[in-house]
Amino acid sequence: MKLLIDCHCFDYPVPQGINTYLRGLYGSLIPKAKDIKFFFAANNIDNLKCIFGEEENITYLKIPAKGSLLRLLSIFPSLIKENHIDIAHFQYVAPFIKNCKTIVTLHDILFKDFPQYFPIGYRLSKGILFKYTAKRTDLLLTVSEYSKRQIAIHYGISESKIKVTPNAIIDRFANVSLSDAKNYVKKHYGIDTYILYVSRLEPRKDQFGLLKSYIESGLFLEGVDMVIVGEESICDTRIKKLLATLSFEISSHIHFFNGISDDALTYLFKSAALFVYPSKAEGFGIPPLEAAVSEIPTICNNTTAMCDFDFFKPRLIDTSNLDVLSHLMRDCITNPPVKEELVAIKKKVMERYNWDRIAQDYLEILSNIRTI
Repeated sequence: MKLLIDCHCFDYPVPQGINTYLRGLYGSLIPKAKDIKFFFAANNIDNLKCIFGEEENITYLKIPAKGSLLRLLSIFPSLIKENHIDIAHFQYVAPFIKNCKTIVTLHDILFKDFPQYFPIGYRLSKGILFKYTAKRTDLLLTVSEYSKRQIAIHYGISESKIKVTPNAIIDRFANVSLSDAKNYVKKHYGIDTYILYVSRLEPRKDQFGLLKSYIESGLFLEGVDMVIVGEESICDTRIKKLLATLSFEISSHIHFFNGISDDALTYLFKSAALFVYPSKAEGFGIPPLEAAVSEIPTICNNTTAMCDFDFFKPRLIDTSNLDVLSHLMRDCITNPPVKEELVAIKKKVMERYNWDRIAQDYLEILSNIRTI
């Protein structure tokens, strides 16, 4: 079987959740599927070779750095025909010309349930394209039970026809000591004790509510800082207005970082006193799981896909109640969970969201699609 994977997302300068998904899924699948010939397609194939390696059953296809419309209309249909591809895997949207079997991972359709967080142009264009693709693909995948239910509801597709291949977590913290992490953060950022948040900056992630809860907690008076790591994708003017009203005594304890390296992020996770993830809408939600694997206390919102993260209880809460969030943040700092509890949470996360197991399940799905 010849399987083509659209990897143009790796050409973008800012990594996305899609990158993590493809890297983890196929990185674990390749050693298990020697009878599959993989064709990874992107503009920067040298980057892909660093990610997926060079094996006899891997071919890299260079595609022009063109817009999405040209990729969907001509580039991928031509590649599929020229290389006699049997199955092609795309994220969100597949080519309009269907000349082989297709797999599509539709990670979420959050704009259907939370339209207030997405521009109208995005809602209109993605609504048409996503539904059209979901209806005509041979195999529809998604990353959580929540997304599966919502796709079925909004697009009128039976849940039995949607398979879940969730994201997973790797333990990149195992070889990093707490003392080394703390020394690194102190040296490079001048911070000792801090609460951490990691993800893109946009209103649905609710960094605004997090900042208000932090300020209300008064933890800055005790030398506990707030660190927010992520690129701004949608401006939240409420944050700018809030920061403008703060005294230096408070604002000097609030830090925004973006464009940091993976190594720096690893150290920031490892040495944090607490991780808080108040996002109001997620198709999955990787950052709180990374925090769990780094063995730090984690407060997570209990809505959308994150309601599956039951291992965070009793710190899986409705974070929109800012008073409750503020008090819980203070409690986690002053009365942190014991090491044994954090290790137990990490074990549950690693067992449930494991790339090796997910890749094995995906291999069985691929075997079945051959007969469709």
